[in-house]
Amino acid sequence: MEDKTGCMEPAYTRNAFTKAVLDKELPDDALAQEALFGMVPEFRAMAGFEQNNIHHVYDVWQHTMKALSAAGDDIIVRLAVLFHDIGKPHCYTQDEHGIGHFYGHGAVSAGMTRRILEDLGFDCVTREKVGELVKYHDLNLRGRHKSVRNWLNRLGKEQFCRLLAIFRCDAAGQNPDYLEEKTAAIDRIAAILEEIASKEGCLGMKDLAVTGHDLILLGVPQGRQVGETLQRLCEVVSSGAVPNERKSLLDKSGEWLGVHNAQKLM
Repeated sequence: MEDKTGCMEPAYTRNAFTKAVLDKELPDDALAQEALFGMVPEFRAMAGFEQNNIHHVYDVWQHTMKALSAAGDDIIVRLAVLFHDIGKPHCYTQDEHGIGHFYGHGAVSAGMTRRILEDLGFDCVTREKVGELVKYHDLNLRGRHKSVRNWLNRLGKEQFCRLLAIFRCDAAGQNPDYLEEKTAAIDRIAAILEEIASKEGCLGMKDLAVTGHDLILLGVPQGRQVGETLQRLCEVVSSGAVPNERKSLLDKSGEWLGVHNAQKLM
């Protein structure tokens, strides 16, 4: 639907784009992909862009379509998979051996993703969730408990699980000779996640019933102390000492704040 200027209304564009992204036939439909290029011209630069790397056997767009074929129905995941390498053509370098590299493409892709999704009429929450996943899609967790727990704190369980799904999609669109190895590494991270989930009631700061903004309103000084307080809340919830309820967490934070201020005044 067009407005009075002859331009497509944002809601119509967003809905058409969402419908295309959710279509499971998209990766095999050249006409649908061409329509997508019309809505997001930046995608066209990915088509035919060779990666020249042992981990890749497809160009950037072919890889993206292969990865999207492995994605489920979660629109956040599908959007993140579609956009995860959009910045690659802007980050390409070759080393002395002719091997291609895309240093920093996660952050570049995330910035482009947020801007394009805004232009398409997506809401702020969707833009931030998708942008966050795009930024960290090539994160190397190395299957360590401490690393997994730290990123759970940072992302929250829902986003972390989405990130694992994107890892799997990304691997599915790469060199099949490495698929088994990469899948095994992702499985190890998933196992650590389940182990943490079975032992700890609160998985991350984003899973808490309070936010950093709540703590600032309570009187916690902005900056590092907010993060430290959220981390302490995660620990007491995980131990079962305090329920993950807004009032209980604010009461506990207020208790700590009082002690902190009292010590500061002494």
